[in-house]
Amino acid sequence: GHEAEIASYSTNRSIIKNVVLRDSVIFGQGVTGSIIAGGTLDVNDSGLDWSQVYMTISNCISYAEIYAFGGSAGGIVGLGYATVVENCVNNSTITDMENKGSNFGGIIGTLYGGRVENSVNNSPLTADCIGSGGGNIANGVGTGGISGFTVGIITGCINNGQITGIYVGGISGTGGTISKCANYGEIVGDCVAGGIVGTNSAVVILMANIDITGGDSSIYIYYVSGDVKNCYNRGNVTVGADA
Repeated sequence: GHEAEIASYSTNRSIIKNVVLRDSVIFGQGVTGSIIAGGTLDVNDSGLDWSQVYMTISNCISYAEIYAFGGSAGGIVGLGYATVVENCVNNSTITDMENKGSNFGGIIGTLYGGRVENSVNNSPLTADCIGSGGGNIANGVGTGGISGFTVGIITGCINNGQITGIYVGGISGTGGTISKCANYGEIVGDCVAGGIVGTNSAVVILMANIDITGGDSSIYIYYVSGDVKNCYNRGNVTVGADA
């Protein structure tokens, strides 16, 4: 069934809530998501207050088939600026059609400001995510069970799907301040892989990684930053030559 209250995405603090999406096939290029593709905020607007929330997606569930031709893609949201995604569940399949997506995530592809909380991804995700920079992490690429590329907060989230790519994390592929999250899916990374986050300048506290095989799966330092606290990984992590 469908019960939806939907508002347009603008600077007028819009809300999308109580959407159940079934029997849908979605094709997207650039930015792709099942509930909403992405925002229309002008990130160069000096009047934006990034401490505020301009978009909320709440209590949504997706069972769609998503086919993304590059860019940023997520099971619920493709790309969010100053966005909150809460109490959402992704059961959608996401296919990287061109093997050159930038950021793919089970819940959101890219998060610039805001947070994802109390949400669950149940679907496997495979995305090479080399982006326009040919896989250079400085150009912003990542594949994650919850978020692909994160400049924001992820809390109280769970990933159950197998996540496969180049820069891969069970919760976030790249970046994020992450707390009270759990990963149960297998993580396979060609270059970098982590049970909770693939790459981050974070301090990892109270995080249990189990059955890590392959190359160096430590936290790498790049220009994104955040903390990882009180998280749990139960999925196997494979990186490098063994991937």
